[in-house]
Amino acid sequence: LGSPWALVAYAAVVFVQVVVTEAAIVILVLWVDDDHMARQRDAWYAAWYGGLIALIVCSASCKYFALAALTQRAWDRLHALLLSRILHASLMWLQDIPVGHLLQLFSGALVRIEDTAFNCTELLVLNSGFLVAICAVGVYTFPPFAVLLVVVGLEV
Repeated sequence: LGSPWALVAYAAVVFVQVVVTEAAIVILVLWVDDDHMARQRDAWYAAWYGGLIALIVCSASCKYFALAALTQRAWDRLHALLLSRILHASLMWLQDIPVGHLLQLFSGALVRIEDTAFNCTELLVLNSGFLVAICAVGVYTFPPFAVLLVVVGLEV
């Protein structure tokens, strides 16, 4: 992702998402075990579970945004570093190779790599969002669809 601090920041976002997901599962289990509202009311469990699900969605959005932004930043730094290395190369090496042709090929290849990496990351984020939305609508309109999603998820 370009640098150690970016990796640590991304890992922290993923860690928060995992912790919040586990907390939501714990709240759901406690809710199921509390048959007659002996410990808390149903509204308390529903509020905590809904809040944790909202945090999961927010952390997932932050994670994908961070991944796209940090990937683009890493590609920009790589491009600048490689270009500066070529421009600061020794003159004997530059005398054997036409500089204009080399820089044109070099810049064109890196631009294609940058565009491809950023577009693929953006497509992954958009497709993941659409998949979640479609699954949520499917489960909301036809609850037995959730069983199918679990079976397919376990096979993957």
